[in-house]
Amino acid sequence: MDRRNLGIALIVGGGLLVALSLILLLSRDTQPPESATSPATTAVPPPPSQPTSTTSTSTTTTPPPTTTTTLAVSTPAKVAAFIGRFAEAIDSQDAGFLFGSLHPEIINGYGENECRVWIETRVMALSDYFATSTPRGPSTGTLVTPGGSIEFDNRYTVTVSFTFDGETVADTADFVAEEGQIFFTGPCDT
Repeated sequence: MDRRNLGIALIVGGGLLVALSLILLLSRDTQPPESATSPATTAVPPPPSQPTSTTSTSTTTTPPPTTTTTLAVSTPAKVAAFIGRFAEAIDSQDAGFLFGSLHPEIINGYGENECRVWIETRVMALSDYFATSTPRGPSTGTLVTPGGSIEFDNRYTVTVSFTFDGETVADTADFVAEEGQIFFTGPCDT
């Protein structure tokens, strides 16, 4: 099994463990005990010269409030899963996925045509793309484009390996988490 397939297998395996944990957590019997009400009445005999009186006490037990815990998938795990989909899109030459996953500010900064050409001639020319580290972040970063500087806040950096023009390359790649979506970044230089 090559390193790329091992990486994808580890990502998928991690996702399955998270899903199994959620299923087990949600399937536990978390029903609160039923409320118990036990009235207690105690009659106290009065002294012979006193009028009769009765004392009544009622006890109600209320169960603690039920809480639900939702396990959210962490952003680094989402970035790692995205890298797997990104590598599959490169392998299958899915230009639509790659263009749709490029951060919109980069497209605005370089222009749609320039970015499409970059994806088709450079990104899709990669092979054996996989992460060699876990995502680090979030951090901030700046990318200078012909349209101006872009400041990224939720940036995650990953060490990656890929083949380009027949040579294996080790490099870093930046991914941005925004509005529940992961985007890749890069200079649309051709």
